[in-house]
Amino acid sequence: MPTTSRDTQPNVIIQPHSSAGASIHIIDSATVSSRSPLSPSHPALRKLATMELSDVFRIVNLVVAAITVVGGIAQIFDLELKTIVVGTYMVVFGLSVALLEFQIPPLMSGYASILSSFIARGAVYIFVGSLLLGALTIQNIAGAIVGIIGVGYVALEFIPSIEPPSNMREADAAGWGAEEV
Repeated sequence: MPTTSRDTQPNVIIQPHSSAGASIHIIDSATVSSRSPLSPSHPALRKLATMELSDVFRIVNLVVAAITVVGGIAQIFDLELKTIVVGTYMVVFGLSVALLEFQIPPLMSGYASILSSFIARGAVYIFVGSLLLGALTIQNIAGAIVGIIGVGYVALEFIPSIEPPSNMREADAAGWGAEEV
């Protein structure tokens, strides 16, 4: 591997071409300025990394929504009044979480703002995971997965380098609506 005079590792950049080939450029990171688009501290690269992390959060939240719906449907099959009511709430909650991943209605930003921080979303997921636990194995698996993801979200609150995804920031920016009272 080529080294530079400052013993820093070079950056390797692969640029695809319109033909079948690609070109590889080896760049000394010491020669790249912070304003260069190749610099790791360039705002465009930081935005790209944030967008990818935001997509990961969106996928995780959609998985939680799907598991919550499946777990809610499984609870309905116990055919007791309590499990039918809780199962129905789980299905509605799962569908609501899925909806909020794509669009936050203006009215909902005031009422669903509890999902706009990592710690609150994690606490809600832990609560929902505990409600999903039941007699069937699928209920216990669904509850455990949602609860573990909730614990992960609570832990993310204490990692300052990880920002909440855009849909969580939009809900947080809308606030509780207290200034309108």
